Amino acid sequence: VTLTELDGSAHSVPVTATSDPADVEGSELVIVLVKSWATGDSVKPLKEHLTRDAVVLTLQNGLGNAAQLRSALLHDGVRPHVWLGVTTQAALRTAPGRVSHTGEGITVVGRKSSEVNPRLQQVAATLTAAGIETHAVDDIHRWVWRKLAVNAAINPVTALAGAPNRAIRENADLQRACRLLASEAVAVAAARGLALDE
Repeated sequence: VTLTELDGSAHSVPVTATSDPADVEGSELVIVLVKSWATGDSVKPLKEHLTRDAVVLTLQNGLGNAAQLRSALLHDGVRPHVWLGVTTQAALRTAPGRVSHTGEGITVVGRKSSEVNPRLQQVAATLTAAGIETHAVDDIHRWVWRKLAVNAAINPVTALAGAPNRAIRENADLQRACRLLASEAVAVAAARGLALDE
């Protein structure tokens, strides 16, 4: 994969690809990055090859990904740990095997419970060491809803307007539409017991 950084520099990273689910055996950390609708089907073939000690981390947008993973990875009454993450790093796939880093962001990881244990801190440290600054948090569900609110506010508006995200800063009507959508997501989150700052 050739990655173009924010400063315009580019470097290639060798990626080992496989379609054999058994290749996941022995993995301590598996990161799921598929579209939400493909979550369950994409990991089912892995369930026989992951131990109870493995961590499966979703860095996907949307809600319900962790629940899909927990269900799809259950094998003989046992499943790996399923943790959640959110990233606001921005990238654009410009061609097969070519990705441009288009925006700096934050990445956080957390568990279903609010405990930040040493293993969660190690996952964050591992991602940070790989060049993706990551923090372990005790309120990951708030972060997931926060990202959902941002995506729900920005993505449909820019899609319908046929405009890039940056156009929102320059257009009062687009800003107004985004604020309305964000406030609705904040209200839904509040009804679920999660306080977000609109």
